[in-house]
Amino acid sequence: MELRLTADDFFTGLFSALALKNWSVISLRNDQFDAAVADVFSLLQTIAKKENYNLRFRVRLHPLHSDSSTVRDSVTSAIKRNLISLDNPMFQDIRLKMSKMEAQSYLTTLPGGAELFFKLADEFCRQFYAFAQQHHETTSSKGIQKRDRAVHKRATR
Repeated sequence: MELRLTADDFFTGLFSALALKNWSVISLRNDQFDAAVADVFSLLQTIAKKENYNLRFRVRLHPLHSDSSTVRDSVTSAIKRNLISLDNPMFQDIRLKMSKMEAQSYLTTLPGGAELFFKLADEFCRQFYAFAQQHHETTSSKGIQKRDRAVHKRATR
């Protein structure tokens, strides 16, 4: 039987798995969030072919701006559903608002289940840190590097 997976399902599952991996804040600075999500979506496409998932969305990065309208719309939808918030004053950080119990509950009801979303979250973490590392190599800003190291430290606890 074919399982339908929407963009809302994908982001609910990804944010839930990240919450259960002790992430609380995800930076939207630079292009690393959209790029990491695009790579995770590529992994999902591979899995979908094997598992017969019907993906009802696509993640494509804009060739000039390196962002995705699907990601932007899905983040907005997650805000409306009170899963996340964007921190003021510049709205550059996603704050996960769900408890571990809520996150676990979401994962048990989503198409693909917890195993799928933990696999996708692991890939997100790898890609997010890889993009952050590339950014570190091209920037001279010690403040950004220090902040990203602190985010990495919190995420790996």
